[in-house]
Amino acid sequence: MDLLKKFWDNPLIKKLIIGTGIFLLIIIFLMIFVSCSSKGKIYSYNEIEKILIQKTKTAYGKDGNLPSLNQKIDISIEELVNKGLVKTINEYTQDETTSCSAKVTIYNNNGYYLYEPNINCGEKYKTKTLQDTLIKDSLVETGNGLYKVDDEYIFKGDNVNNYIKLNDVLYRIISINSDGSVRLMENKKNSENTMTTWDDRYNTEKQYNAGINNYSSNGLNSRIKDKIHNIYEGDTYTDDVKAYFINKESCIGKRSINELENTGIYECAVKSESYPISILALYEYSRASLDPNCTGIVNSSCTNYNYFTSISNGFWTLTADKDTSYKAYKISSGSVMKSNASNPAYLLIVINIDGNTVINSEGNGSFKNPYIINMGK
Repeated sequence: MDLLKKFWDNPLIKKLIIGTGIFLLIIIFLMIFVSCSSKGKIYSYNEIEKILIQKTKTAYGKDGNLPSLNQKIDISIEELVNKGLVKTINEYTQDETTSCSAKVTIYNNNGYYLYEPNINCGEKYKTKTLQDTLIKDSLVETGNGLYKVDDEYIFKGDNVNNYIKLNDVLYRIISINSDGSVRLMENKKNSENTMTTWDDRYNTEKQYNAGINNYSSNGLNSRIKDKIHNIYEGDTYTDDVKAYFINKESCIGKRSINELENTGIYECAVKSESYPISILALYEYSRASLDPNCTGIVNSSCTNYNYFTSISNGFWTLTADKDTSYKAYKISSGSVMKSNASNPAYLLIVINIDGNTVINSEGNGSFKNPYIINMGK
């Protein structure tokens, strides 16, 4: 022991031992760092989907081989890898044990190009689509949630997880249509949306500008139809957002305040031509209530257990009054009001998107954690 103590007390030897130890620690640290660096970042599947969208859009966005109007093409990940645009899924995840396939579908939707990724790693991961997720998460037979009604799925109740974001704009999911498309309505007015009349033309019955409550007749448009078209044709929506909008007919039939059915038989008796955006038909508000006493459209029970009552802005519906030539229906503080068409209210835009639209893995449809459409951003 004395010999070791004497050996350690030698300043030169002590410095040599300490220096050697520090050197070895540095070597070990560098080996660990190089090992981690060589592996690179581990990407989540959502991040990989975004990369697939971004790289495909960059490489094919100006390509002459893009699909023609309303057609689609599939780009396999093998093609993207061979062109040096992306890595394999296994390289991104650093998981060599899982077999995955992947592709990007480019769809020419009304002249706007939509890029939808699809990754399939079996039980490990599959790209989430909106329709499948809604049915899995929200389908119920009682209480708040998504109900199957004939060949549609409809959100009913006042506490439903039906929030979704598209390009940072928050929407409420109204329904899954019979063709599998999903119907959304803005949760609140957008910055470009000012108050507007339903119509303010001269009415011969009233002998002043009370408005004419025909949405469209004999080639003549109401003010509200013109406003809807102006919103779409203006700069409210970017091209990559318009790529999601599906052309759909709108229910523009008139109804009497005393008619009781909330199934759409009155409103959908007359339909407009297909167009990418619209606004709510009146029956869509009433049928969202879970109160069994909600019959008709002005029954106060319809405000119960109905998520539309939480939308504070007074907004127009497409539906006009059958018993007059100058009144239309709006929803104000959750209740239906029959109002002169010349009065102002907001427009809350309704859109329809493909049920196979890709959404992020995170999100449960709540206000704080909405579903998010994966646009690759």
